[in-house]
Amino acid sequence: MPKPTFLLVAALAFPLSASAYDAQTFVSGEMLRGWCENNRDAAAIYVMGFNDATERTKQRIVDASRRWPERSSQNEELRFYAMGSFCLPGKLSVTHATEVACNWLESNPAKVSQPAAALLPQAYRKEFPCLAE
Repeated sequence: MPKPTFLLVAALAFPLSASAYDAQTFVSGEMLRGWCENNRDAAAIYVMGFNDATERTKQRIVDASRRWPERSSQNEELRFYAMGSFCLPGKLSVTHATEVACNWLESNPAKVSQPAAALLPQAYRKEFPCLAE
């Protein structure tokens, strides 16, 4: 897809005004919950980005453990603190991940004032536990 067409599609996928982003730097749980209720596609795009960043961070930590095996226990501790105690399955669909996130936000309204990036690990912990835990 040519870049101009992609940009047009991206702009149409996020029909949000610039002012929605001027007021805050990060997506809040409240904003994500609003997307879950009113614009599931926007919620799915956020969840995809979160999952991509999480998997990239995990891979960087795994690479560091291979490169410096003497630090592997420190890297495992870093993985836990950086990403939370969850492991995304290899064939996780965007629809399923978004449902997990949105359902958790609906069930935990008292927490939506926190950043969405801090809430998704909480949502994922129960649904996607790591096998070693």
